[in-house]
Amino acid sequence: MWITLYCDASYKKGFGGTWAVWIKCDKGRLVNSGDCPSYVDNSISAEMYAAYEGIKQALKKWDDVEGIQINSDCTTVCRAFWPWSKKIKNASAKFIQERTLKLLKEKEILVRGKHVKGHQKPTTTRAYINGRCDDMAREERLKNEEEKKKKDKEKVVADPDPTENDDVWKRVEEGD
Repeated sequence: MWITLYCDASYKKGFGGTWAVWIKCDKGRLVNSGDCPSYVDNSISAEMYAAYEGIKQALKKWDDVEGIQINSDCTTVCRAFWPWSKKIKNASAKFIQERTLKLLKEKEILVRGKHVKGHQKPTTTRAYINGRCDDMAREERLKNEEEKKKKDKEKVVADPDPTENDDVWKRVEEGD
């Protein structure tokens, strides 16, 4: 069985990356999004991780996958997972590429990549699904940004001077 994987990512320096996938086949579909791991350090790595995550989730859900059509607005992703693909120079993207190629080889999965023009009007199914993946990844990243800003605000607490009041210092050390 062949599956169709749409994937996209959103990345912002200082906040990290998020991914979104929309996977469909004869047996159904799977739509998901989440955070990229901390080693994802740029937008290309985030896009690569989105494809990896989609492949991994598809293979977990369906055990009879023979091939995967990857649709992405990132041309690097579209060309990265063929056995004869050039090795990517960026360390984190290269790591993801090697990890994905190993998984595909172990499972004997064929891959085709197809570029989807990004950020266009949803006049076709491909454009709509790509736009939806883009929206889901961005929403996930914005949610993470808000959570991080909130946590950072909570961390900004004046350090008490232990010489002024030993009781205050003791309570801070105990977590009060």
